[in-house]
Amino acid sequence: MTDNSAIPTPLDLATMSRSRLRQLCTRVGGTPLVPLELRLPGGHRLFLKLEGENPGGSSKDRPALRIIEDLEATGQLSAGCVIADSTSGNFGVSMAWICRARGYQFHAVSDPNATVENVQRMRALGAVVEIVDQRDEVGGYLLTRLRRVDELVRIGVADLSSNQYENPANPASHHATTGPELVRQLDQPPDAVFICASTGGTLGGISRYLRQSWPSTMIIAVDGEGSSLFGGTPGPRLINGLGSSRPSPFVSQTDYDEVIRVDASVAISYCRELAHRHGFWVGGSSGAVIAAAVSRLRSAGRPQSVVCLCPDHGGLYLNSIFRDEWARSRGGLITVAQLADHR
Repeated sequence: MTDNSAIPTPLDLATMSRSRLRQLCTRVGGTPLVPLELRLPGGHRLFLKLEGENPGGSSKDRPALRIIEDLEATGQLSAGCVIADSTSGNFGVSMAWICRARGYQFHAVSDPNATVENVQRMRALGAVVEIVDQRDEVGGYLLTRLRRVDELVRIGVADLSSNQYENPANPASHHATTGPELVRQLDQPPDAVFICASTGGTLGGISRYLRQSWPSTMIIAVDGEGSSLFGGTPGPRLINGLGSSRPSPFVSQTDYDEVIRVDASVAISYCRELAHRHGFWVGGSSGAVIAAAVSRLRSAGRPQSVVCLCPDHGGLYLNSIFRDEWARSRGGLITVAQLADHR
């Protein structure tokens, strides 16, 4: 992960046998927590929880596996069942490889913002990928995607929806795994944990665990421009896995202490600078989380220790965030000097 000579990519699951994929289910979670050395005054310590080290390349492996296990435990699945869900990409990849491992089919309903890499990986893993291009009434694609999933179940194309936006297995997966991992990986509670929000499962699940284990630690929710997850006017969103067109049933006001919104151009620039200067390849939502943490640390009055949850691997964004033309069109080529001045 620290070699700048080539852009690393997540594990290529599409070439693996079903038995090998089943074995990989036991490797979901246990992702590393690593320090990020930044030249910030004040003696701050910043740690990255690298969820891109999951087999599917993102934190979405956790809820996908928990959802499938819960459906199996309640007798709702049989061999060859077709499961449908709405996804901006990462959850779809997780569902595709885990369904393949367990003998099910996955039907992904995505949109034009999904990365080329994720669409290709879903299809290579045997998933049906349907792209909806009609924006919903709030300017995004989420509500259109969800309506299409409901339709697929209603007309019998799919047997059921995994319903990641409302399935309690989503936050439960993070409460059972990600939260306890963080507590084990740090010798003492950090001052703050920064978590981006989309479905709200990661934020809700981790927060409720940490509130019990680290009651003095602040939970900072990171949102994107154009999101109405925490209120505000909805609009187009450029960063996959950051923000939502509607509030989340998984998150209440007691789950976070503050919300920081990050512009897409800043998030993109942080991803690129992190890869270039530190050798960590992370996706756009990770860039937003790190930008929010750095902004907070610059104004801190005393040395602080903070954790950034980084949801996915930068290898999923080679044709977007790490392509100059795409980044430039989104204002994401901020110079190093400008980043130093960012507030």
